[in-house]
Amino acid sequence: MEILKVEHVSKVYGEGPTAVKALDDISFSVNKGEFVAIIGPSGSGKSTLMKCIMGFSNIDNGEIWIFDSLNKNALKDVACSIEYPPLYPDLNGLDHFKLISQLNNINEQQMNNYIEFSGLKERLKKKTKYYSVGMKQMLILSLVIMQKPRLLILDEPFNGLDLQTKKRVIDELENLNKQGTTILWSSHEIN
Repeated sequence: MEILKVEHVSKVYGEGPTAVKALDDISFSVNKGEFVAIIGPSGSGKSTLMKCIMGFSNIDNGEIWIFDSLNKNALKDVACSIEYPPLYPDLNGLDHFKLISQLNNINEQQMNNYIEFSGLKERLKKKTKYYSVGMKQMLILSLVIMQKPRLLILDEPFNGLDLQTKKRVIDELENLNKQGTTILWSSHEIN
């Protein structure tokens, strides 16, 4: 069963002779339970594609189907982290966990499991505007994985993470995938 279908998607920034093609007739599909990586160099359109899939950016041509629907309501079963982690700078990490848990009816035990997974410990009490890139990345990954969505979309999920933390995240993503979450991620790192 197809979870995501991208058909002949094109995206152009600008107009006339200065227009830049960010996406040019992209087509692919992702089936239920797959773990799919989109690999390419920086500037190749990976983030633009992810934004288009999530509806954060309009496409110029083509169609994007999520759960057999063109309707954006299908996004309620999708969690994502695209480019820079979208955190509230004046909230601390723990506040983010509580907010996402309340919005998604996540029980306290599951929230506590992902608080532990984040590895941020006492740093969860600091406002996120004081977090390093790696701390922000780990917080947002913990928040989106905690939601256990049907489809998880991750753009450059390892930015700012050390090798040990990358391994921990990969293990958790593989576990989530075994539980039925379909995962699409992008990276410029071929390994």
